[in-house]
Amino acid sequence: MFRQINWSPTLAEIGFPDTWEPKLVLKALERRKERGDKIYTSAYLIPSHGDKIKIRYTVKSVLDPLYKKAFLALNTVDYPFPACTLETAHEWFMQFFGFGPFISYEVVSDLRHTRYLEKAPDIYTWANPGPGAKRGLNRLMNAELNGYISRPDQIQLMRDVQTWIINERDPEVLPTIEMRDIEHCLCEHDKFERAQERVKAGKNIGLEVFHPPLSRLVK
Repeated sequence: MFRQINWSPTLAEIGFPDTWEPKLVLKALERRKERGDKIYTSAYLIPSHGDKIKIRYTVKSVLDPLYKKAFLALNTVDYPFPACTLETAHEWFMQFFGFGPFISYEVVSDLRHTRYLEKAPDIYTWANPGPGAKRGLNRLMNAELNGYISRPDQIQLMRDVQTWIINERDPEVLPTIEMRDIEHCLCEHDKFERAQERVKAGKNIGLEVFHPPLSRLVK
């Protein structure tokens, strides 16, 4: 629910769902909509796939079916937790409507810090490479920015980056580094390079009000 909404005031109004009550969640969303309050995050896009009433789509088309299918799978071989890897958990979530590679990965990364996935054996060896991480890899290799890299090669390259960092790090400053960290760093590296390119071209980057001296980062 958090990743499908990802807006703290909305989540606070709903309250922590000790039990899943779709009607109560929908009513909370309707109240915010009637007041004209913001409901969803603007950090990433959450499409409604043609449903004109997005809050209805979130509850009835995404969250409720996921709960029902997961509940039915509980205590069966179809329920993967906790004896699974991050990768297989990611694949499991993607079978559900509204859970593409990005959202599924965000949920899996959250669950990594819970009893469900905290002992996953691939925490240090697997991450889902998003478009930003792929561009970051291409930048590191001085390759074409949007050049093709197969998914297995992307994961292996992230492992290579991780190995280099582990060998070069100060363990007191950086005691551990998971593959999730590598994926994030590559994505942020791409954003930083893009910002520098825009500054060089005399274009705004959208952060000037917060970071007036950013242009000094450009060599």
